[in-house]
Amino acid sequence: MTQLSNMAPEQKGLALPAIDGELMREAAESYLGNPVFRAARYEELILDDNPYRRPVRPGDIGLVDFSAPLSRADYAQLSGLMGHRMLLNIYDAGKLLLPRRPTAEKWRDYEQFYAERSRFLGDLIRPYLETHLFGFVRAGARRPEALTAARAIGRAREITGDRSRQADELRAVVTSSPSRDAMIEMLAIQTVATSLNMGLQPGAALRELVGAGGMGHLPGPLSTAAGSDLLLRRVADSSGIKFEPHSYYQYYLPSTLALMNYVNGGARDPGRVFALAGALVMQSAEAYALQDALQPALAERLGGGSGPGRLPARSSADGESRSPESVVGLVERVGGEFGLAEFFRGMEEYAVLLDVHHDERMRQFAWISAMPAYVEKARRLQAAIGEHGLTVDLDTFVESSEECSTTHVHDEDRLLVIESGEMEFWNCFGMRHRFRPGDVTFIPRHHLHGSVVLTGECVYHQPVITGELDRRFG
Repeated sequence: MTQLSNMAPEQKGLALPAIDGELMREAAESYLGNPVFRAARYEELILDDNPYRRPVRPGDIGLVDFSAPLSRADYAQLSGLMGHRMLLNIYDAGKLLLPRRPTAEKWRDYEQFYAERSRFLGDLIRPYLETHLFGFVRAGARRPEALTAARAIGRAREITGDRSRQADELRAVVTSSPSRDAMIEMLAIQTVATSLNMGLQPGAALRELVGAGGMGHLPGPLSTAAGSDLLLRRVADSSGIKFEPHSYYQYYLPSTLALMNYVNGGARDPGRVFALAGALVMQSAEAYALQDALQPALAERLGGGSGPGRLPARSSADGESRSPESVVGLVERVGGEFGLAEFFRGMEEYAVLLDVHHDERMRQFAWISAMPAYVEKARRLQAAIGEHGLTVDLDTFVESSEECSTTHVHDEDRLLVIESGEMEFWNCFGMRHRFRPGDVTFIPRHHLHGSVVLTGECVYHQPVITGELDRRFG
């Protein structure tokens, strides 16, 4: 094994030792050797009451490179999805997760998930995954020249306005789609995922400081109760979507994982408590913006009357609970100028991730909603390749019955061409597409999807579509 080189610190927040890429890859491969990270079986699309089983697709490790930070344009590439899945697992290995209904098999997974070797390897690769995954976030966040409490509050208001505008854009896509119900459930899964770490330690350290200083309890968005009655959570409940870690691991979008991991990283680091407060104010703003924008559609989905699905009544305290003023005031009293600067940093960095999350939801939902158009696009491209005798890179797969492809992304646009056998394909929770011999579809790069073979054997091809080929014939 190669050795760690000099330990020269770099810029604040990225003080890491230089490391040989071979050691990084070897440690990551060893970490993924843990059986709980093996590729998923078909029956594991939803993981029922087993918080230790985390399908990462270890076979993809040879296709990724964690040695350089991601750019914003490529945040959802394969190394981003795979790296964030690994990072979530590493963070969660520092928490106590227990099944509701223990079995001998779950206790075996428990032992493997918390194994000392696995946790050691996870701690070794964690800083390098964080640098790869969050470098563009740190670079893209705004830094004010002069910071006051009023400036922090004003910027929080601006970002909250951005959240509302983006939620309205998302509402227009969701409510006009023939796949509306599936999209709402997919949204509910992402919202449940990010809310799993709301209140775990979101302001625990601040609350302790507040109590010691005689300032009362931490109010507003950082309250552990914030968001507990959001309509998307109610949609999840009404649809049977579980509120537990992490039944829908395979359906988490890369940007959803990024939001989770930013909070997880802040929660484990006492040095980031004020930045975490800023991030969580924005997390709450996003949750409320989604509720407000989607309320008519969610109300229709939940139904009226006096039953458990009825909409919550508005109260005068509702708007106050969304206000950043109380949190900013608390941060200033406890942390002074330093605390305000850190709060602003966390708020800005999380806002970058929320922008990315919005972009990814819009792209994924456009694909979900327009699958017939993507099939036609694939037919045009396939016909052009044949008619013009074009040479393209091509991967061919021969898979057997019930062989399952753990959800993943490709780093280039591809076609899916079924030669023989049948396949079930999905790009959204609750939606399945059955493909037979001769069927084709277009798979956009960096879009989450998975599949399973339905017949004794399935042979299919994936021609790689370059930008030039797409512009000419797509």
